[in-house]
Amino acid sequence: AGNKSINASGNFIYNGTASQITNDGLPTSLNGNLTINNPTTVTISSALTLGSSSILTLTSGGLVLNSTMLTITNTATSAITYTSGYIQSETNLATNPSTVKWSMASGNPLTYVFPFGTGGTLIPFTFTKTTTATPNVTVSTRHTGADNTPLPGASDGGAVAAVNNMHTMWGGNATTAVVDRWWDIYTSSAVTATLTFSYLGSEDTTMN
Repeated sequence: AGNKSINASGNFIYNGTASQITNDGLPTSLNGNLTINNPTTVTISSALTLGSSSILTLTSGGLVLNSTMLTITNTATSAITYTSGYIQSETNLATNPSTVKWSMASGNPLTYVFPFGTGGTLIPFTFTKTTTATPNVTVSTRHTGADNTPLPGASDGGAVAAVNNMHTMWGGNATTAVVDRWWDIYTSSAVTATLTFSYLGSEDTTMN
């Protein structure tokens, strides 16, 4: 069933066993904590902002972004915790609207893990900030279909010319040159970082 509870501190807990949608009273701006403990999925019905002290706990199942932005204003690296739960950002458009925006603190190095996943499998993206900059970092990821299309579209950094040129160079078929997954990562200000990407083994269709 689609169980949900709200405790005295204003924390929302989704702990059903069937798929749920957050059009059941979850506010678009939440100052409490949000827990996803549903082995199937919980789908966000509209853009959601979690407060500066809020914690997102992903115990089990997927939190489906559903072409919306999830904004994390808590700058702690522990603002998102997860075990087998994950965030699903799988909207296969040239510019993926299913994004996570995370405000980051000034310390360094600080490691922020975006626990993306799909089909019950975690494929986290890790952003280790190595400067004192305090950007908002927005990330999305998506599996691509045949021929790695659609190719990445324009973000605030513009279209990805190198990918389009590679696609042309390979005769309109870049399948053997890249894995079948795209990421879109952009920041509100200049920052240096070490990035770690994950993808499904089945998405590695490269020949070399």
